[in-house]
Parts: sequence; structure tokens; C-alpha cells
Amino acid sequence: MNVHDIPKLRLGIEFVTSFLPSIQEKVHYTSLKIEKINCKWVIPTDAEANKVLLYFHGGGYAVGSVQTHQSVVTQICKHSKTKGLLFDYSLSPEHQFPTALEDAIRVYQYLLAQGYAPQQIAFGGDSAGGGLAMATMIWIRDKMLAPLPACYIALSPWMDLTCQNTSIRSNANTDVMLSKESLLYMASIYIGKEAANHRYISPLFAELEGLPPMYLQVCDAEILLDDSVLFAEKAKLAGVDVEIDIYEKLVHVWQTFWPFLKEGRAANKKLGIYVQQKLMTT
Repeated sequence: MNVHDIPKLRLGIEFVTSFLPSIQEKVHYTSLKIEKINCKWVIPTDAEANKVLLYFHGGGYAVGSVQTHQSVVTQICKHSKTKGLLFDYSLSPEHQFPTALEDAIRVYQYLLAQGYAPQQIAFGGDSAGGGLAMATMIWIRDKMLAPLPACYIALSPWMDLTCQNTSIRSNANTDVMLSKESLLYMASIYIGKEAANHRYISPLFAELEGLPPMYLQVCDAEILLDDSVLFAEKAKLAGVDVEIDIYEKLVHVWQTFWPFLKEGRAANKKLGIYVQQKLMTT
């Protein structure tokens, strides 16, 4: 893989996800710009006006968009009865760390400026988006920029860009979507000259005290299995309220394929219920 493959990958994921039902019944969609960042509201008709899921799309920090993840976010928002906000953070290799992180902070600060209370905001993301969402929370905590959101959900998050976890090797033959080589390349074009174990790049290496409740979903067949398992263990040791579900014999971010997989529909429902319960009790 090289930099010339990135445009093809972007077109490919846009094409594949175009077959998913991005426009769904009883949901209103509105596009907007936040400081030149392309964003979209996903608002179920029964969503509570003051509750928001801020969602960070996956794609190795180099591909993916508001459009590619609109379908799965709609499902989670329908189950949680919350508004969803998707945003197109700056992608690599055109933009390297920390540009995507800075975009995320701007969008969160926009929500706060609009009057949304932190205790009524959830962060969520899949794959690289799950790692970026966590890195954003750690940055906000460390810099004391603003209160943290109420909770966090993650779908097979990429928490360690050093790609040294055991499952990278042990699940190499069972993961049909990712490879160590592709991850290392995506990591290299995102981090630039920074170290891969930088805490705002690989949240697994950060101190995790003081973070909000979190719920992680991952599949036992994917190479990113240990990213979730080890992160959850470390977070628990740090006193964080953590739940993790390990599903069997599925694919990376299977929740995206909810129209075809009953396991995807069930997982999205659990994610939505978790967000609803956490935002109700805060």
C-alpha cells in the first residue's frame, strides 16, 4: 500500500456504504459547517432535544466520512433516542496529527457553545474513530479545556498504533478486513514524525484516571481484539466504569452491516440503550 492507494480506498468505502440505507424513516438529516468542518445532524423524530451522540467515523484516519457512517449512526441514535452529530475531521496523509484531534475539539466546543451540557453528550466511534474519540477526551482532560462528556461507546476501536498487541499476530488469519501491514501504513501517514505510542495517538499508553463510563464492542476474530481488551483492563484498574462485549466469529465493525447481520442489529441496539441509560442518569 502507498499514498496513491488512498483516493481509491476513499472511493471504495463510499461506494460500498452507498448500498446501506443512509436515509431512514422517522429521522431528519441536516448538513452544517462548523468552522469549515463538514458535519451532519441525525435526528430521530423521538430524540430528546438536549441529548447528543458526537460520533467519530472510522477509516484508518485516511478514509471515511459523514456519508459512510450515516447509516450505522442513525441506528444507534434511533435506539438511544438521541440526536447524532457526525463530522468530517481532517484526513491523512494531507493532514497529520494533531489536525484531526483539533477538529474534534472544535466540534465539541461548538456543542457546548450551543448550550448542550457535557452530561448530556456521549462520544462514540469505530476503529480509528474510536481511538480519536478517546484521544480527544484524554486531551480535554489533560488540558482542562472543558468538562468531559457523560460517556463513551466504541466499536472495535484502534487504541494502539504501534500495532504490537498479540492479537495482531494471532488473528492474522481470521481477520478478513485488516492486516498488520495496512495498519502500520495507515499509522505512519497519520502520525508523521510523532512517536506511535504518544498518548494522544495511541490511548492505550495514556493514564486513564478520571474518564467517563465507557462501553466497548469487539470481535474475537479481528486483529484489533487486544486493543479493546487491554484498554478495558487498564481503564478498570484506573477506576473507570467499563463494560466490554466480545462477539464471536464476526468482522471488524460488523455493526455497520446491520441490514444483513442480525448480530449487527443486536449490537447497535445495545450501544443505543447504553447511551440512553447513561445520559438519563447524569
